[in-house]
Amino acid sequence: MISNIRSDNIENDEFLTYDLDDITIRFSTAKNNLNINKAFNEGKASLNNLKKWFKVNEVVYLNQVHGTKVFSYEENMDIVNYDGDGIVTKEKQVAIGVFTADCVPIILVDTKNKVIAALHSGWKGTLNNIVSKGIKVMKENYGCN
Repeated sequence: MISNIRSDNIENDEFLTYDLDDITIRFSTAKNNLNINKAFNEGKASLNNLKKWFKVNEVVYLNQVHGTKVFSYEENMDIVNYDGDGIVTKEKQVAIGVFTADCVPIILVDTKNKVIAALHSGWKGTLNNIVSKGIKVMKENYGCN
């Protein structure tokens, strides 16, 4: 099911939402005008508020470097300042994400094993097979097929 959600916690927000069993995928849209750029105070505040807005325990993202490093996230790991372009997890109540402008956000989901990956694929990541590397982490660390 694909739908737009609105929240009383965010003014003028709209997120494109896709629900798969216990996995919810949300994309921020240009309509919501939400600054989530961690280089600015407003962006940091928005990132910190994601826990409350999405009712999750953790918000996990990386210092993106236009590469192909994909991390496996386990509960309470502090990887926010790691350099990389992909996160894979099966943790519940955790929001993982990537930042994109002219790059492509890639979401991989294994509904059987309840595993999700968020990949940041710019031209370098695409050229160097970040999607294959994300799938490899899913297979090796979580037994995905």
